[in-house]
Amino acid sequence: MRWSCTLKAATQLEPKPRRWCLAGEAWPRRHERASFDQSADVKRLARRVALLENLVHDICSALVYCDDVALVEREMLSAGDIFLDLSSNVTRAPLLLRRSVADLSRKHGRPVSPPSHSWH
Repeated sequence: MRWSCTLKAATQLEPKPRRWCLAGEAWPRRHERASFDQSADVKRLARRVALLENLVHDICSALVYCDDVALVEREMLSAGDIFLDLSSNVTRAPLLLRRSVADLSRKHGRPVSPPSHSWH
């Protein structure tokens, strides 16, 4: 019993930091918490937003230039128009994923670019 009391007194937890930390980021030190200013937080958030923008751009580029999606779209185009249901004659043209993603990317100012290929 006496040993557990001395163990509790010896271990102290540091106070909770003022900002959230992502995986891979170091927790702020004591002197950093004292000089915490808003401009550092704004720069950190700007870096994270830029990272997310690049990630979304790369995902859109991968979708548009994906070979298996292109194959499925070719098969879909060869099947013809899409019917509303089996009992009606209402049809529409197929909506293609690659064209939609490319149009959205262009609309928001970041047109997709072909990914770099490595030929083995």
